[in-house]
Amino acid sequence: MNMDEKRISFRRRGAPNVLELQFWTRFLAFVIDCLIINFFLFPLFLLGLNSSLQLFALECPLLNTNNGYSGFFTGNLIFLGSIYLIVYGLYSILLESSRMQATIGKVFFRYRVYDLGGNRISFLRAVLRYILKIISIVSIIGVWLIDITWKRQGLHDLIASTIVRRK
Repeated sequence: MNMDEKRISFRRRGAPNVLELQFWTRFLAFVIDCLIINFFLFPLFLLGLNSSLQLFALECPLLNTNNGYSGFFTGNLIFLGSIYLIVYGLYSILLESSRMQATIGKVFFRYRVYDLGGNRISFLRAVLRYILKIISIVSIIGVWLIDITWKRQGLHDLIASTIVRRK
């Protein structure tokens, strides 16, 4: 026997690359997408932060009282967070249901989002997937499933009947 015959191959050539570890590359794709959204929303966040700090300076000149500041600041953060979720949602939904079948971060890592039949996902399925992705991220377990399921699907992928594969 030569050395090549002794090697054990766990991947079949020509088979879809479904069993690769996807969690960290998908996480990095998510980070890239967040950076893109942050780039466009940064001026809005600065305006919101500036208005919060101005109100703080008007209502708390001695910096020892908290007359309504925390309520305004919290409301402002909730408002800005909601805008962020809406913009990221539109970005994700429109790109994943388009011909690209992926966000820019996923394109960077050569991933595409498919339905279980291997077709492009519909707009409504992309909406469902995005809403479930928020739940997956909050629950952490939904995202952790990416590394333990055979088809590397998170909770959002399992419920929405989608799969993320390398192109």
